[in-house]
Amino acid sequence: QDADKWRRFELAVQEPMQTMPQLLPPRLPRIPTKKTRDPYLAVLIPFDLHIDKLCARTGVDRARERLTAGVSQILKYVQAFGKPQRWLTSSGGDWFNSDNFQLTTLHGTPQKHAKGFPSMAKEGCQLKVDLLEMMRAVAPVTYLSVKGNHDPSLEVLSGYWLAGQYQKEK
Repeated sequence: QDADKWRRFELAVQEPMQTMPQLLPPRLPRIPTKKTRDPYLAVLIPFDLHIDKLCARTGVDRARERLTAGVSQILKYVQAFGKPQRWLTSSGGDWFNSDNFQLTTLHGTPQKHAKGFPSMAKEGCQLKVDLLEMMRAVAPVTYLSVKGNHDPSLEVLSGYWLAGQYQKEK
């Protein structure tokens, strides 16, 4: 039974995460912003994205479109006030649609997926990097990982993965 759990862990988490460092995008150019006399913290917290959820007009591609369009609008709005001193952001609170290879939530509720767990984990982590890079083009970012009821284990693991990706940036 323990060996079976380990094999599922390898398929669901280890193998997808080994390919992720190759996914990091090139650093985006800095976006020019006007200086502000009063430093401020810009806060952007996207929650409940449910990446890879299968229903009308969703899935990974739709989640990417929605997040990118929304963040682009927020970036324009924030820049109207001048450059923030720092961003505070999080991903989580059901960033992912499920928490395991069985495609269930923490409490075992089955979830419908467009592509499946490995794809969801890989593309969801890439989307986190894309979000951070969009924000870093404006100002430094402080990132918090918040567990949801659909994805607590995967959210923690993806937070550790992000920390490893940006370790040299400190």
